[in-house]
This record gives sequence, structure tokens and C-alpha cells, in this order.
Amino acid sequence: MKKNLLKSSIVAGMLAFGMSVSAQVYIETDMTAQFSALTDWHNWTGATGFVGWAAPKVKTNAGQEVALCERYDGNCSATGDVFYQTVKGLTKGTYKIELYGGAAFTFGRGFSSTAFTNDQGDTNNEYAEGDHIDENTGVKLYAVSSEGEYGGEIPIYYATNFNGSGPATVTLSGVEVGSDGELKIGMSKTSTSTNWHIIQLKGVTAQVNAKELYATIVSEAKEYLEKDLPAGVKAKLNAAIVDDTDFTTAAQYETAISNLNAAIESAKAYILAKDALPAMKELVESTNFYTEEALYEYYVKWADKAENGELTLSEASSLQNPNVLTGWHDPITCDNFLLSVWDTNPDFNEAPYYINTWSVEGDNDGTGFHVPFFEYWTADANVLAARTLTGTLEKIPEGIYDVKAWVRVRTSDGKGDPTGITMQVGDGDPINVSAGQQVGTSQFYLNEFVAQGKVAEDGVLKVKFIVAEDNTISWLSFKNVWYELNDVATAIQTVNSDAKHSDAIFNLNGQQVEKAVKGLYIMNGKKVLVK
Repeated sequence: MKKNLLKSSIVAGMLAFGMSVSAQVYIETDMTAQFSALTDWHNWTGATGFVGWAAPKVKTNAGQEVALCERYDGNCSATGDVFYQTVKGLTKGTYKIELYGGAAFTFGRGFSSTAFTNDQGDTNNEYAEGDHIDENTGVKLYAVSSEGEYGGEIPIYYATNFNGSGPATVTLSGVEVGSDGELKIGMSKTSTSTNWHIIQLKGVTAQVNAKELYATIVSEAKEYLEKDLPAGVKAKLNAAIVDDTDFTTAAQYETAISNLNAAIESAKAYILAKDALPAMKELVESTNFYTEEALYEYYVKWADKAENGELTLSEASSLQNPNVLTGWHDPITCDNFLLSVWDTNPDFNEAPYYINTWSVEGDNDGTGFHVPFFEYWTADANVLAARTLTGTLEKIPEGIYDVKAWVRVRTSDGKGDPTGITMQVGDGDPINVSAGQQVGTSQFYLNEFVAQGKVAEDGVLKVKFIVAEDNTISWLSFKNVWYELNDVATAIQTVNSDAKHSDAIFNLNGQQVEKAVKGLYIMNGKKVLVK
């Protein structure tokens, strides 16, 4: 017994005993465009060409305007397949096949039809063109696979053309295709009733059992709930898992599945971003020399979206781990963040200094001076051109600030000791950042340096790396630039300002005291050591 007939018997038995039967709900994906070549008559076994004048063109689900394929016989004697074709390469599953078709007995040609016989009426007097038999015609459009047979009958027309009536449309739903991926479709007849036939493929649609698909996706969502995810992501997953007991339409399932997939995508996006975001956070915490806008654009925005389950897979894929080595001058995003307050351009073609994300010296020499870092570089045998690299922060409270940076230089080949580069904060004293500790026996010198300078009422903090004309350096690199208010120095500055020409005594925290005991004090605007 064919599978579809067996299913029908089971359903009939359930109804006979008063049991309820839930209709299958399918979610459909139209595949018609993939089978556009099958609209050509050459692909239909039995077809003799396209019918033109006697039938209108029809539109397939892929939007093609095509003529119908035709077979005309000189008599009505043939039975069985009129024409057919075999579709191959389908994925195992359920499909909906839509076919146009028409069948006619062309009267007045000297032969008879079992559909239009004298016992039904005189063919010359009782029937007119366009009359037809609607039921039990024995002519059907069908689909056959290794899993079953599916078919629908069409009317037989008493006609000399199809212009008035056009083709019938038969939709075969729930067509099961087996693992061989083959499906035969066509027209057949069981009686010698017709001699003129037309057919065309309207559409091929993959059908998925909505309830089964939804259950599969719910299971996947529950697996993600077991993973280490933020509360916002888990809340989105839980909200998307809904009871489908009362679902009766594909639209209901499609909405529920869309919500589930969006929640699962948020989980996948978080997992994809879980390496990049912590690495970016580490970079953010290693420096505070950037704009608030850059902090939001390159870290905060994405971290918040990931935490709240709003990060998409596309966004997560675009996030870059700043600790991962790239190719030379590869496109990166952390440079926009790090360079946001510096007088250079992230574009390597225009920038005289930039962010390096490809060098490995710091990984191999034990120093840990790892990418990303600022770089001002020239060939090993040359020395750097004189210039000043300037970073500027605004809206900084007035006071004395310490600025530290991890600086590495490389001496030019044959130039001797490193010299010629200083770091300066505002108008403070320049610090020689060439004078680092030599890394092994290499030409690299590395150390953390601290420079101090004043922020005045304008709130501007400037940090400068000054490359002198007579330097001996071929490569300047620095990272982890950090500024902080020097409370003691600021207090002393304030006391100096307030205490000049006064008998008041202040400690180094800026607090006024009655008398000086042992220690360092500010008196009349000067530091005084009391023993």
C-alpha cells in the first residue's frame, strides 16, 4: 500500500471512532526558480511543442511568463501517461508541487470520445465549445516518488481551443521525496476520452512540518540556556520559548520560529564575541588616553548589546580581538580607539605613525611588549625623522598630572646608544624615554616612564613624544598611556599659591597645621624640612 493511502486510512479510522485529528501545518520555501528549465517543452517526455494561439501564457511561481507544453493526438485511443518528466537532486523531505494542465476532446474530427458519448447527449447538438466534465474524468495531474503517489483530476473540455477556459491548476501538497531525491511529475488518463493536452510546471515548494521544526529549534534554544550566558541573553531565550499547542497556521509558527532564531542568534553572537570583548575591555583598562566617544563606539556599545542579548551574529563577526596578530597593515578597529586623541590618522597610507598589530618581537624576547602598540618606524639602517607626536585630552580638571607610558625604542644600525626621544606633559620637564633597559643583547630598550605636567584652567592635557633631529632611533613604540592627578603635587601647588607671603604652615596634603613637627612642610610657599 502506498504511504499516502495508508495515512488516509489511519485518519479515516480515527474519525470513525470520534478521535480528533490535527491538520498538518507546513512552513514553505518556494524553489520554483531552481526548476525554471523544466518549463521548456523539450523536458517533457511526450510533448510535441508549445501551444500558442489556442491557450494563454501562464505565470510560474518564479514570475516567468511561459507558454504551455502541448501534445495533440489524431485520436483518443491512448491511455496512461500523456507526458511526464523526472525532477532529480531534491533533498529528502516534503514538497508541494503545483501544475497547470488541460485536457480536451476536439469535436468534428471524425473520432469519438468516451467522455462525450451519445448516451450523454448528441455531440453535434447537446454540447458546445467550453462545456466540460468536472468529476471522475480519469485525467489527472500527478506526482510519484519512492514514497508514494499523489494526484488531482482535472476537467475534460469539449473544445477547439483553451482561450476561454484556460488551464486548470492542481496543487499536490505533502508530497514525500525519498533519499533518492527523485520525483516524477506529469499527466495521465485512464480512458480514451481526450486527444489534446496541455501542461506546465507552476511551482515547486519545499514543505517543513511546522510543529516538528519548532520542536527542534526549541530543543536547540534549551541547549543554549545551559551555557554560560548573560542574564539578558537567557531572558530573551526564555521569552521566545512559547507553547504551540493552539497553533493552527503557518504564520503562527513562522513568528514563533523567527523569535526563537533571533534569541538563539543573540546567544551565538555572545559566544562568538566572548573572546573579542574581554580583550577589548583589557585594552580599555590598560589606558585612559582616549575620547569618551571612541570608548562608546568601539567597546561600550557592543558590550552592552552582548549583555542585553541584542548583538547580532554579523556584528559579533565584525568585532576584532586586539590581542590577535594580524597581517601587515591589515584593517583593524582598535586603532580608531587608541588614536582617537592623537594627531594622526588610522589610515596607514596617510599616517606617519599608527597602531601595530602584527609584530612579534615582544612575544619572543620575554618582555611581553605585545600588540597593539603605537609605532613610529623607519628602516633599520635609518633614523627617525624629527617630529612631535601629540595626544590631547580636553575637559580635564585643573591640577598637576602624572602620565606614564610603556616605551620601547630600537637603535638604528651602527648608531650606538639610544638617544633623542623625550616625553613631555604640557609644559612640564621632558623625560628621556630613550634611556630604557636593554632587552638582552638586542638593539631594543624598554621601560615604563612617568612625566609630570600641569593642566590649567582651560582643562587641556597634552602629552608629547618629541623626536629630536639628532636621534639614534629607527623604531619608537609605546603603549598603556595612563594619566592621573598627582594629589600631593596638586596640593603643594595649591598651597604654594595660597601660602606665599603668609605665616601659615601646611603639610604635603595641603592641610593647614598649627605648628611644624618632624617632616616636610610648606611655609611661605616653600618646602621646609623640619628635623
